[in-house]
Amino acid sequence: MPSSRIAFRHEANPVEAITEQAGASDDGDDADPPLSPAGPLSLREVRVPHAAKLVLGLCVTAFCAILYAARNLDFYFDEWSFIGTAGHWQLRDYFVPHNEHWSTVPMLIYKALLDTVGLRSYLPYLGVLLLLHVSIAFLLFLIIRRRGGDVLALSAAAVMLFLGRGYENLLWAFQIGFLGSVAFGLLAIYLLGGGGGEVPGRLRAVGGSAALLLALMSSGIGLFFFAAAAVDLFLDGRRRRLLWVHIAPGLAYLWWYFTFGQEAVAQDHTHFGLKTLEGLVGYAPVGIGSAAAGTFALSPLWAPVALAGLTATAVLLWYRKRLDTGLSIAAAVAIVLQYTLTGLVRARYGDNQAMAPRYAYIGAVFVLMILAEALRDARWRGVRRAFVPITAACMVAGGATVLVQQAGRWTDTLTTQKYELEITWLFRDAPSLDRTVVLDRRLLPVVDPSLYIATRLRYGTHLPELTVAQLAGIKPLIVNSEMRTLLPLHVTSTTSSTPLPAQCRSAVPTGSHVDLTVPDGSTASVQTLGAHAASQVNLAAWYLGNKPDGGYQQWWSVTSGHDLTIAFPDSGQHLSWHFRLTDASGGTVAVCVGAH
Repeated sequence: MPSSRIAFRHEANPVEAITEQAGASDDGDDADPPLSPAGPLSLREVRVPHAAKLVLGLCVTAFCAILYAARNLDFYFDEWSFIGTAGHWQLRDYFVPHNEHWSTVPMLIYKALLDTVGLRSYLPYLGVLLLLHVSIAFLLFLIIRRRGGDVLALSAAAVMLFLGRGYENLLWAFQIGFLGSVAFGLLAIYLLGGGGGEVPGRLRAVGGSAALLLALMSSGIGLFFFAAAAVDLFLDGRRRRLLWVHIAPGLAYLWWYFTFGQEAVAQDHTHFGLKTLEGLVGYAPVGIGSAAAGTFALSPLWAPVALAGLTATAVLLWYRKRLDTGLSIAAAVAIVLQYTLTGLVRARYGDNQAMAPRYAYIGAVFVLMILAEALRDARWRGVRRAFVPITAACMVAGGATVLVQQAGRWTDTLTTQKYELEITWLFRDAPSLDRTVVLDRRLLPVVDPSLYIATRLRYGTHLPELTVAQLAGIKPLIVNSEMRTLLPLHVTSTTSSTPLPAQCRSAVPTGSHVDLTVPDGSTASVQTLGAHAASQVNLAAWYLGNKPDGGYQQWWSVTSGHDLTIAFPDSGQHLSWHFRLTDASGGTVAVCVGAH
């Protein structure tokens, strides 16, 4: 571009008449799209002053806003797999797959963070995640700008930054693996001239090859960007000779797969067969449609409409331009590959699984590439001048709204988890503590008391240390449920040895109940009264509140000559348990605390 100012001979519109100094370009070393000397501009020819700086400002804004919205979140679900084992990792462990993924890069990140900040704050982990996220948006801007111009590139970056329908990848630090693959994958495409850039030199090509390797080492998502980069190079005769950059990362992945990954994938393909292939028929279209809908901040209910629109756009685009379609063909191949390979493992869980926000985030990257290519030649005149900016603004507003809502929901959910962990720590020395029980099968499926206590001692915590008195300030359902999990009630049926003493007998006629207060570590005995009698009794135990909360309830049969012996847990805190026995059928039963 010449060093003098460039002005478009066009309507006196401030956006169309934007001028820019080439010598003061702030957007890298890629050549700008060709400009029309006169007449209506195409969308790709419109210039926005300091476009890259504007995107960087949006990146900082998004980083701070999302970090603030997620400030009360915490370590969750799969993260505890890393937390519980990181202290013992050897070199080989960094190559062992996690959920079929090559996860060396996220493992190294977690190891570094655990050894420095430990579990004393979740914000550094989220900070790394969001750094990857804003890098993805900025790289997407650079790539789309090469062929699509400033307006489309800015719009795509803004949509990506506030992609609320991909909230899992923005609120859960463990998604460092997925976002690492996307960031390194886009970096590789950028370095290799994807999107219409100049043919890179050897140094940039080597950098692109290294980025592809890092994408593969972050998660299986790297495979989709590996394929996108290969298709992009193959379709461009000028850069086709650079396909050699795939050799090293491709061989490395094959080595990893046959050395470490094959067994894990084979285990998860236990149910692979014709049914799995049939599942792909619905899984892949639902997933692609959900990603397209999510890009527009729409719910997965719009997936069929979004899929139809995206398909029509792609077909018309390729029909009009044949192979001169920038990254759109590569992006289309990648998104189809994404949901096909994912479906081979996940389709058996149903089509709804394809709508997962973590997959929609990745698919949105490819959708934005396709849409940018489709719109780049649209004329910038009349109402069209406002169409792209207004649509992008609506998409950003919708995405941000969804993101804030989901951050609130996750905060509420993980508040329960925090209480569960605090209660676990409170009773860490309880004589009756079950150290092998799963703390919460929904939120903490790999965490038992032994693992939590050991990791808290090793890495610290940001959670307060509860006292027994403070339990009263927590919802009774949370307290009772977790205490029953940690300190289970033990019930056994034994042969009756002696009759119940009269002074500790409590008669329970059919259909009624009796409530007792039982000290820590004591026992109770239940007998049926009368020869040859049998009863069905319901037992419920809890700590807070005046009645059972629907948590721990068991049905037991009591027959003549056999007692139910109930051993109440010892919390080590000199607590008293509430106990209710209900006789639902049969005769009358008696309960005696302190028997045996």
